[in-house]
Amino acid sequence: MATAAVARGHIVHPSVDAFTAQLAHRDDIALIPIHDLSAMPIGPIWATARENARIRALADTAATFAAARGRPAS
Repeated sequence: MATAAVARGHIVHPSVDAFTAQLAHRDDIALIPIHDLSAMPIGPIWATARENARIRALADTAATFAAARGRPAS
């Protein structure tokens, strides 16, 4: 998991507010805001060889929500 790799000092992980809020209580991870970072598109990714009905349903749901908000569903 990424948080374990961060805590061990192996990686730096830019994260979104919803994720970092869950980590605020940890004393082994420093949360440093990056105020001038441009907005980044995010979305689900997976190995196509492992695609299944659940993954496809998640991707379809994400695309539906993106379209409803007027965003491209790349």
